[in-house]
Amino acid sequence: MSNSTHDGHRKRLRAKFLSAPETLEDHELLELLLFYSIPRANTNEIAHHLLSRFGSIKGVVNAGLPALKEIDGIGENAALFLRAVSEYTARYERSKVELSAPLTSHAELGAYLRSLFVGYDNEVAFLLLFDSSMRLLLCEKVSEGYSAGNVLSTRTIASIALASNAPTAILVHNHPGGKPIPSGDDIAITGHLRWFLNSLQIQLVDHFIVAGDECRAILEPQKFKDM
Repeated sequence: MSNSTHDGHRKRLRAKFLSAPETLEDHELLELLLFYSIPRANTNEIAHHLLSRFGSIKGVVNAGLPALKEIDGIGENAALFLRAVSEYTARYERSKVELSAPLTSHAELGAYLRSLFVGYDNEVAFLLLFDSSMRLLLCEKVSEGYSAGNVLSTRTIASIALASNAPTAILVHNHPGGKPIPSGDDIAITGHLRWFLNSLQIQLVDHFIVAGDECRAILEPQKFKDM
């Protein structure tokens, strides 16, 4: 594609977005995003490769840097740009949970928990701490890499909770590329953590596992089945 033809295609796609953004197909939207990090190449072909590799726009947004850079045409700048978009998206989702508002809706809790793992392709665990009205006080990463059940420290979690003066806690970790089915380690660490926190007058609401769009509770799966 010549530069003039290429420039004309980009102008037409920008015009289409400005007039009716909802009419853009997924690959066209990715093309448009890539214009700003790949100034000269044919981003149509790259967009198709991204969707073929990751299955959807969400799959592209959730992809980690190494996986993105495996795609022909995606260099450091484009990979960083797409990761910035994914981080922006995740923060937007998390911003819906106002720190001053109680987090009482299961659907809202599930959306918040899923947003924590955008861009992670390894196992990560987060501790969420709440006041007595279920207002979020703190969300802190407490583990990364390997199996959460093997590396989580109950004493570290308890220390963070006590320092925040939080009476209520939630633990969540992800199963990248898997299913939200608890392992033996997951179940064991959950039981021990619940007992340990209870001895300190801190309630562990539940330990959740996130895998893609799924979010499952270990302690009370029926109670949180609509997440």
